[in-house]
Amino acid sequence: MSAGRDPLEASVPAQLRFLEEAQARFLTLLAGWPRAGETDGRASPPLPRLDQDFFCPLDALCAYAMIRTRRPRRLVEIGGGHSSRILARARADAGLSDPHDVIDPVPARGVDRLAAAGAVRLHAVPVEEASRDLWRALAPGDCVFVDGAHRSGPGRDVDFVFGTLLPALPAGVLVHVHDIFLPDAYPAAFAARGYDEQIRVAQALAHGRLRCTLATHVLSTRMAGHPVLAAVAALAPSRAPPASLWALTAPAHS
Repeated sequence: MSAGRDPLEASVPAQLRFLEEAQARFLTLLAGWPRAGETDGRASPPLPRLDQDFFCPLDALCAYAMIRTRRPRRLVEIGGGHSSRILARARADAGLSDPHDVIDPVPARGVDRLAAAGAVRLHAVPVEEASRDLWRALAPGDCVFVDGAHRSGPGRDVDFVFGTLLPALPAGVLVHVHDIFLPDAYPAAFAARGYDEQIRVAQALAHGRLRCTLATHVLSTRMAGHPVLAAVAALAPSRAPPASLWALTAPAHS
């Protein structure tokens, strides 16, 4: 690797291979998901959709493919939302009967409905108040999916995730963090949100605690125009930018 080249950019060929395999296996399946107005809204559990502005088609395909192919025994989601539907569907399609855990003190109605249908186990508390048994049970091959407040500060989930949870995880846990635009800065449209979570992500990557396997912002910007990306984007309109970062935890001493 050339001196100074960002490791996220250096791994683009491997990331692209994953995306090509995901497209070949799952694109047609995702294209069959309902659109707004095609369901009466009473499906149980609620079905994932691609035409929404929370989790774009590229992030949705990658999340679905990660869970379908890696089949994590346990999955803990910090901050529920439309991604909860996608993860629950992927686990069901992978034959994983045990629902995943969602920690969200103010869950969206869709997450409540997933819980009522038995598709997730909802913990409606701040992440630092959730049972420590959730974290102690995580083993290599399991997954932590983070899409919370995105801002650090006392009592915020960012401080808990990167200050307490991440250092305690064993090596080989799959970690997802959303709204990450590394190696670039946050887009101008995000300026008013006060997000600073990707500073902590960058530190974890630089110190070797996280090893990136996929960064959809990098793919969508460094490989713009690639036919696979075009095919995924054509699935449905979305104002949400690609911003999923997937990584594996490395040994704490590495």
